[in-house]
Amino acid sequence: MAEHQQYIDEKQKLDELLEQGYLIDDVKDHLNGSEVLLKRADSTEPTTLQLGNANARKYVTTMLALQLANERRAT
Repeated sequence: MAEHQQYIDEKQKLDELLEQGYLIDDVKDHLNGSEVLLKRADSTEPTTLQLGNANARKYVTTMLALQLANERRAT
């Protein structure tokens, strides 16, 4: 159950940042999880989010794919 709660917490953090207008700029995978770099168009300071849960890491790739698809449709 603790692993599921970790997934929920990490997913909520990512969703909150995306709702605030952040876009996924970079994802770096390493042995301890993933480091997600998010940027807003109106800010020069990026925000970094650490994801350790495997399901949260899959979720961020899904959100990145949706973001890229939306960007492609807009052009």
